[in-house]
Amino acid sequence: MTGLGSSVTLDRPFDAAVEAVTAALSAEGFGMTARIDLDRAFAEKLGPDFRRYAVEQSPGGCLVRIADAGAMMGIGNLGESPEIATLATDAAARLIRVTMPLQGATKG
Repeated sequence: MTGLGSSVTLDRPFDAAVEAVTAALSAEGFGMTARIDLDRAFAEKLGPDFRRYAVEQSPGGCLVRIADAGAMMGIGNLGESPEIATLATDAAARLIRVTMPLQGATKG
C-alpha cells in the first residue's frame, strides 16, 4: 500500500488473524472502540454468501492492511495543526510496530 500504509500477510485462519492483530494493536496502546465485520454489512446488502471481511483474506492466509496515520491526517486541514501532526507521527510509528509481533508473518 505505497503511501497509504503497510500490509502483512498472516499464515493463519481468519479468527486467529483477527485475534493476533487485536493483541498487537493493544500492545502498542491502541484500543478498539468498535469492530465492523464488513462481511455482515455486505451480506445484508449483497447476499448471504459474501466472504469474511474484517481482515482481508488472501490465498494461503489473511492480508492485514494498516493505514498510515500521517497520510490520514493529511486530508483536509488536520495536518496543519502541530499537535495533530505530532500525534499522527507517533501513531504511524506505533502502527508500523504492530506488524512486528505477528509471528509467521510476511510483510507486504
